[in-house]
Amino acid sequence: MINEKPILFSTDMVKAILAGNKIQTRRVVKPQFKVAHEVFTYQGNTYVQTELLERDKNPLNGCIKCPYGQAGDKLWVREAWQAAKEHGEYDKSSVMYKADITQRDLDYEGCDWDWRPSIFMPRKFSRITLEITEARVQRVQEISEADAIAEGIPAFAPNGIIQESTIPRKQYSVLWDKINGKVHNRQFTLDDKSNRHWVKDQVGEYSWSSNPWVWCISFKRI
Repeated sequence: MINEKPILFSTDMVKAILAGNKIQTRRVVKPQFKVAHEVFTYQGNTYVQTELLERDKNPLNGCIKCPYGQAGDKLWVREAWQAAKEHGEYDKSSVMYKADITQRDLDYEGCDWDWRPSIFMPRKFSRITLEITEARVQRVQEISEADAIAEGIPAFAPNGIIQESTIPRKQYSVLWDKINGKVHNRQFTLDDKSNRHWVKDQVGEYSWSSNPWVWCISFKRI
């Protein structure tokens, strides 16, 4: 049975998908675990076996189900959007997508762009459908240069010369932390006048440095 589920992408990643430059995405496995042993399909769902447990009594002991599906399943993309309302309902014919608007348009003072977050996009407004070609599990730092490019990271600097600061894997680590490594707790100290002074930021639970387990989903646009 083929399933169809929603998936959120940022505006930049939507642009990469539309350009044909993004054919992979990595999402945090929840809950995290210490050891992954194998990825397998059971009754049409993809799982990762996280502990060495006998599966003859209960085949799902110690296993985590992939929430995105398996090869052949469909993902419909949610992205930033807006639409006019008519009789209290959004008009499908007036839908606009943030990924299609140029920076020049966004900066134009005469425009009031009231973008709706991607999480609020209904199925009928989605214009991109993806088919999963592979679902696997790995540590996020195991991503290769080729896979970083498959994630939509440019392979070359603007002048066509590969430089250390533009290595795809390095760029991807920065992007990953921007999305998944957000600071959850800022630590301060107080001086004798009760003024707060920053000490350090607590690293996000799923930051690049914490090297979390991730679902690596490969896909093609249909």
